[in-house]
Parts: sequence; C-alpha cells; structure tokens
Amino acid sequence: MVGSVTVPARLVLPNGLTVVAASARSAPVFTAMLVVEAGARYDPEGGAGLAALVGGVLLEGSTSRSASSLAVAVDSMGSALDAVTGYETTAVIASGLAAHCHESLRVLSEVATSPAFASAAVVESVRRQLAELAEDDVQAYDVCRRDFIKTVFREYTRRNPIGGLRETVSGLTGEDLEVFHRRNYRPGNAVLAIVGDLDTGELLDCAAESFGAWQGGGSSSDPPPPPTRQRGRRVEAVAMDTKQVHISIGNLGIARSDPLFYATSVMDVILGDSAGFGSRLATKLREEQGFAYVIESDASGSAGLEPGVFWAYTATSPEHFEQLVRGVMDELRLMREEAPSADELESAIGYLTGRDLLDRETSEAVAGRLVHAERHALGLDFDVRYPSIIASVSREDVLEAARRVIDPENCTFVTVGPVTPEDDSLLDP
Repeated sequence: MVGSVTVPARLVLPNGLTVVAASARSAPVFTAMLVVEAGARYDPEGGAGLAALVGGVLLEGSTSRSASSLAVAVDSMGSALDAVTGYETTAVIASGLAAHCHESLRVLSEVATSPAFASAAVVESVRRQLAELAEDDVQAYDVCRRDFIKTVFREYTRRNPIGGLRETVSGLTGEDLEVFHRRNYRPGNAVLAIVGDLDTGELLDCAAESFGAWQGGGSSSDPPPPPTRQRGRRVEAVAMDTKQVHISIGNLGIARSDPLFYATSVMDVILGDSAGFGSRLATKLREEQGFAYVIESDASGSAGLEPGVFWAYTATSPEHFEQLVRGVMDELRLMREEAPSADELESAIGYLTGRDLLDRETSEAVAGRLVHAERHALGLDFDVRYPSIIASVSREDVLEAARRVIDPENCTFVTVGPVTPEDDSLLDP
C-alpha cells in the first residue's frame, strides 16, 4: 500500500521526454513506468500485431545484454520488468526495492531504447503470439468481444485485435520490428512516471541520468483517422458449441477528452459497472428475473485519445436468450429517456469516489494515474480535484451522457454460441 504521496513534480528533459515523479514513503519500493505512444493504433496496414510483438521482444535482451544476462541483472536486484501493449500505448514497467532504483532505471532504459531484436527472440515471440491468438479463438467471451470490436470499427485500424491476426503476425520479421521501434520509440513520444520511497528530486535525477542520452530519429508513425459512429445496425452471429449464448450490444463511444466523460462514468455505475449486483442491468435481469449468468456494461473504460466503445455484455442459456436481449434493450432505452433518481446518483458518486481512493494503493497504480493525467492534460493536481469533479455531476448530466453514448438505432449486435439470430428484430421496442 502506498500511503501518503507527495505532490507530483514534472520535468521535460532536453531530449523531449516528459518525466512525472512523486515520493511515496510507506514502503521501501518504487515503480517506474515508461509509456510510449506505440500501441496497436500505429500498426501499419497489413501488419496487425506488430506493436504487440515489439513490446514482447523488448524483454528478450538489449544490444548490450543477452536475455539471460538481463534476467540475472533483474533478479539480482529483486526487481521485476514487464511490458504491456494496448491499443494506443505500450508500457514498459520496472519495479522493486527503492535502493536499486538507479540501476533498475538504467535497465529499463536499456530494454526500451536499445532492444536487440535477436532473430531467435523474434521467432519465439511470433510463435508465442500466434499461440495466444489460437487460444482466443476457442474462448467464447474473447470471440464475442473481438468480433464486437471488429464490427464496430469495421473500416478502422481498431478493428484488429491488439495481438494481430494470424496471417499478419506470421509474416512479421525482425526488420519490421526494428523499423517500428525506430519510428515510434522516441523520447518526445513518451511519458516516464516514477513513484517510490525516494525524494522527488532524486527520482527526477534518476530519470535524467538513465534517459537523458536517449535520442530518436525521424518522425513517428501517423495516427489513423478518427472513427465515426456507424449508421444503422450491424448484426454478427458466430455459431459455437457452448452451453451459454454470449451477447454484445453497443456502439462507438466517446474520447477521454469529451466534456461528458465524468457523467458517463457515473452512468456506467448506475447502468452496469458497479460492485456486486447494484447496477440496473444486474439487479433487474440477473437478480430479479434470473435471465443472465453475467451482465455488465461500460462506456468510459475504453475512452482514450480516440473514442472507445459503449458495450453491454451478457451470457445466458438459450431458453432465456430472447427475453434477455429484449430486457437489455429496455434498460438501455430507459437510461436514455429518464434521468436517474437522486439516490442512484448519490450512490454512484460515492462508489466512484471510494474506488478512486482504492485505485491509488500501489506505486504502480499511482504511476499509471500520473501517466494518464499527463497524456490527457488533466494537470498534476488531478487526484486532488477528482472528488469534486465527480461530485458535481448532476442527474441531467447523466441523462445527457446516456443520450450521447447509447445509440439503440445505430448499434452493433454480436452473438456467440448455439443461438444465431439472422436479423436485428430483437432490438426493436
């Protein structure tokens, strides 16, 4: 648990790298998180999965250390090293004892800025990524989510899974990885957040010492054109031999910068994203009517520099399929027609305020929040301001957000399982 965290400090190094640091004294540990605008959003046409492959190979050795030497160095410090690729970014994360912060940051810099891309490591990473894609093909939930995203973003880069497609990943080479890394892993294209049991000034000095010599050549890959909402409904049905029918309903959502983002977060809690079974969808369709094994919705979680998605997901037995779909659509329409009650609003705001505090319990969580605030220009004092921001959301704001993000007439309807509807008639009032 992090405990008390000092007011963050921000520094832009001469090479363009933005560093945000905060001292946390509750435990003798640290986390350093380098987040680069180098996610699947920047995969070239025909190269889906390239960003994820680069992220995976970063941990397989640098130009000055083999994979085994790197592992020995990390283990000897009692540290951990990880890389996670998402749609917009790749994060390379080092954590461990604060006494080894300087040395750990040097290793982090090494793997992120000077990877070896050894041929054996590339071949093994391709094999591993293909195996993960094959595993996703047999998990009904994964297929439902994947095909929902593919259908919503039919004409856009985001239609592809972050891990890519088997036909594209199998054709990627070490040269492809090197070109992608050279273009996108640049100091002006990244944010480094450090949180740990050291003075803030020392954390900033660690960053400057480890990353000050990092230089990037050329220009980054251009982002794809922003998506626009579909017109009309889209239906996709995947036959699969499963006991349950998996269902996704939704549409293009909003970006993180949208003025209605906070009202949308409150709407999420009321509709389908609260703890336990307190949301409308869970209370009415799972608890009261027993139609669903699982049911949830979300419109703010995937919002980034680009719009994310609003999606309602549920799974049920075939005999309850039609009743459940109609019930979900009734709740979505009601959310757009009437403002929530005062009690619903108060409960949702209280839940979000409490969850926000819990989301700061580790140094890694705090580092991630610092990166988020920097990428979206929220300010160094965002954590201090958040409770008042969320408390200012009104019932009318939530209704406006629902009408913005939920679009029953222009939505995507995906099913996976033993029931395969041929049209969208179940979505009608």
